[in-house]
Amino acid sequence: MLGVVFVHGVRSSAEMWDPFTSVMAEDYDLMAKAVEPVPRFEYATGLFRSSWKPLTVIPSISTVADSLKEYLITEAGEFDRLVLVGHSQGGLVIQRCLVRMLTEGRGQELARIRRVVLLATPNTGSELLQTAREKLVRGNPQEKELRPFNELVADTARSVQRDIVHAAEQPTERSCRIPFSVYAGEQDKVVTRASAQAAFPNAAVLPGDHFTIAKPDSRRHRTYSTVRRLLMEAAL
Repeated sequence: MLGVVFVHGVRSSAEMWDPFTSVMAEDYDLMAKAVEPVPRFEYATGLFRSSWKPLTVIPSISTVADSLKEYLITEAGEFDRLVLVGHSQGGLVIQRCLVRMLTEGRGQELARIRRVVLLATPNTGSELLQTAREKLVRGNPQEKELRPFNELVADTARSVQRDIVHAAEQPTERSCRIPFSVYAGEQDKVVTRASAQAAFPNAAVLPGDHFTIAKPDSRRHRTYSTVRRLLMEAAL
């Protein structure tokens, strides 16, 4: 059985995937081959730290990536094949997780990940309301990495291209080839097509804006039919 791990974006939650999984639930051919681990992956996110919880922080993307790493080992540990699907910042979390695992010499563990799907991920940042964000949202480590030309995001992207996308077929401790399918939103004003597609070779465009691209309402929605095709291929 193929495990499908959905990773949400900033100021969102695991519930954002409910429209997608509702369509999946009625797709019996797909459900016979691909299911979600339980519980669904979720992490803390937001613009401002709650004043009601003075001892909490908004975690950095690296911290969330380490949480995803443990999720893949524990909740998704029973699956010998996985597909990771990330929306917006969730795609950055996935990439950071993979790179951090390679840094730890765990490349061979990544061989069970058959594909990564990125939907409207700001691979080179988002310029939308950047000046206002910098003034209003201070000290938020997630927001900082959504800015254009962030060094840590750029370093992660280089590692993904070198050690994952263009890696040799045989996994090593420091490399593992995983195919990426990367999509921009046709009407997305939050993440431009250039940022979403970046340097990935298999990049395309799907209908919708930054949010509706990840919320199909039927099996005819092209995001669903596209991801379904990729899942069916990975399940073979």
